[in-house]
Amino acid sequence: NKNNVERIRTRLSSKGFKVRTESVQLASGPATRVQVGPYGRKAQAETMRKRIESDLGLKGSVLATR
Repeated sequence: NKNNVERIRTRLSSKGFKVRTESVQLASGPATRVQVGPYGRKAQAETMRKRIESDLGLKGSVLATR
């Protein structure tokens, strides 16, 4: 929901991450993706994903940009 998205966005931003959101349609209905980055290399993105998980307890995935 919108409150969760804003809470996560604020937590990430306060730690210095560049954050953006994207509205998407899933089979279960509308959702919002919270994205961090971009990073130039996959290894950098993985390092940041692990940092977010350890520092903030948020799980995520590394996705390639188009």
